[in-house]
Amino acid sequence: MKVLVEQKLVPCNLFLYFSAFTANLITFSSGASYVWSSPAIPRLNGQIDPDNNPLNHNITAQEESWIASCLPLAAAISSFLSGYLSDRIGRKNTLLLSGIPPIIAYIFLTFANKTYYIYIGRFLCGLSTGATLTIMPIYIGEIAQSNNRGFLGCLLVFYLAVGCLYIYFISPVVTLQILSALNIIIPIVFLILFGLFVPESPYYYVIKNRIDLAEKSLLKFRYNSKEIVCRELPIIIKDVQASFSKKISFKDMIKEEAVRKGAIVSIGLMVFQQWSGINAVFFYMQSIFEDTKVGISSDNCVIIAGMIQLLTSMCILPTVDRFGRRILLLASSIGNASSLCVGGIYLYLQENTAVDVTRLSWLPFITINLFVLTYTVGMGPVSFTMIGELFPPHVKSLAATANIFVCLLSTFLVTNIFPYMKESFGLGVSFIVLAVICCISSVFIYFKVPETKGRRLEEIQDVLLSRK
Repeated sequence: MKVLVEQKLVPCNLFLYFSAFTANLITFSSGASYVWSSPAIPRLNGQIDPDNNPLNHNITAQEESWIASCLPLAAAISSFLSGYLSDRIGRKNTLLLSGIPPIIAYIFLTFANKTYYIYIGRFLCGLSTGATLTIMPIYIGEIAQSNNRGFLGCLLVFYLAVGCLYIYFISPVVTLQILSALNIIIPIVFLILFGLFVPESPYYYVIKNRIDLAEKSLLKFRYNSKEIVCRELPIIIKDVQASFSKKISFKDMIKEEAVRKGAIVSIGLMVFQQWSGINAVFFYMQSIFEDTKVGISSDNCVIIAGMIQLLTSMCILPTVDRFGRRILLLASSIGNASSLCVGGIYLYLQENTAVDVTRLSWLPFITINLFVLTYTVGMGPVSFTMIGELFPPHVKSLAATANIFVCLLSTFLVTNIFPYMKESFGLGVSFIVLAVICCISSVFIYFKVPETKGRRLEEIQDVLLSRK
């Protein structure tokens, strides 16, 4: 197998792909942690298999909300901490540290017989998830080549989806304790393979002025070709020097008009992405399918939803540059609003009126899966893609940290509030409220979000400046 590098055919460096796939094992673990609450909550509240509840009581709606939302709360905190650590101890060491909390977490979750043990486990999983989502794109971006950066960067979304599907597949056939115990394996494998065989980013070594180590690291990622390293290493050194010469604070960042407008767009997308309710649906998916009585087992429903998410995420990758960002975001937000609205109206009629809707019992299954599909088409991947396109290099890292923090904080708020909304107003009203938010996001996208497809950074900055 060969690839084109600098107009020369050279053997494909399988070590680079091995490194990226190995690093993302912790992303797989994060995806599994994200949706652990989906099969866990209906088992803990007595909806499913009440005789095998490891707790001595059925959990309340308040306990449900904290079991789900502990993870994104911890992830929001660790997103800032991991950004600091990655510049102090390195990208690799920060990722290795992120592999330790889920091991401890799942030991707690395996033997949990009290609710607060579950809170501790979920919080520890969140510390790992926040670090992974913050540092993995940086590490992969720094070891990848221009011809494979897009593919390797998209592995994060793919591994998250595979981790989710893994939980959906095995949770119906094992107890909650065994499910938790099995999740200890992946971070251990990650620590061994990534720790022993994959080097630190050459960018980090240049930042620390260890040019000799940067050269050794880059050699491994570049076919062991000294010719390629001699061309690329000076470019890395120049990029690092330029980046540090323009290093600024959050306060300085918002003073630049184009950057400020870019932040409004990107943070707005993060807020609407999460307030569409996607993680409320994923965190409580099995409970939702149990409540809606769709006529199909909730275990099979969540497996189908996970497969739809995975297949859609694979299919959308080649189309982002073909259709553009705005059209995908608009189609996604309108699709989200429509599916949630239809599902919400059905559930409202089922919960609050004497209208017979049994003939349409399949409708919640269709609308929830349509919601997952339309979210994965645009609001999910494209919102993250635009973070890397809206900002100049000297503020990109700072802007990415701020966006991920807002994203995770919004996830915490939505997943924490959703059970109270469901208990107070019903699932139908909750879905309709989320549909209204998706409608507002469509308006925001139409008036505020610029098209970045095929535009250079300078052009994007000019477009942002020209918008009111």
